[in-house]
Amino acid sequence: MARYTYVISDIHGQFDAFMKMLDKIEFGYDDEMYILGDVIDRGPQSLECVKWIMEQDNILTLLGNHELLFLDNYLHDTTGIYDTITETRETLSEDEIKRIVNWILDIPECKIVKLNGKVFYLNHTQVASQEYFNTELTDRMFPSYERYMKYDDMQIKDYICIYGHIPTMQMRAWHKQERSNKIWKNKDGSVIDIDCGAGFPDQGGCLGCLRLNDMKEFYVEI
Repeated sequence: MARYTYVISDIHGQFDAFMKMLDKIEFGYDDEMYILGDVIDRGPQSLECVKWIMEQDNILTLLGNHELLFLDNYLHDTTGIYDTITETRETLSEDEIKRIVNWILDIPECKIVKLNGKVFYLNHTQVASQEYFNTELTDRMFPSYERYMKYDDMQIKDYICIYGHIPTMQMRAWHKQERSNKIWKNKDGSVIDIDCGAGFPDQGGCLGCLRLNDMKEFYVEI
């Protein structure tokens, strides 16, 4: 059993900030971490993030829409709207690229974690729902923004849903709450957004991390 369990999301190529976060939480071999997707794009060091994370036995990454975009660009030999796929083609060997592609193909969409009598449902884009796997993968990774408007009043009894994808500053704007880049929780704490905007440092975003054992929050400015 891990000493501590952490969740983080939407690192978006901010490798230096990610390393600072690991130092801040004193992340060790006997801890575990779940990254809720979007390791890549937007930031300056996407490949550094991916290559380092791939080597860690105690870090599990979930599928994010940016990993899906990367995969689509590679499989269809198209130019991406972000620089990661171009950098990958220009700097890595075909074997190295295939290793990253296979890593993306193997990472799950969702994870259920049971800890200290609580059940956590982890996913990149949204809370758990009965219809989730009845929709196409692309729709699951790019859901309508309308669903997020309902999250503040949502009440979930049996588990806590943690996701990323939408910067917490945006969640607060939609719900007419005071602007903040900190982790967002709905009224009863059963829905938690941990995308603190690392992909948008020019808008005040930072990197956030949540320790599930005691729900302590950690932040690194970018």
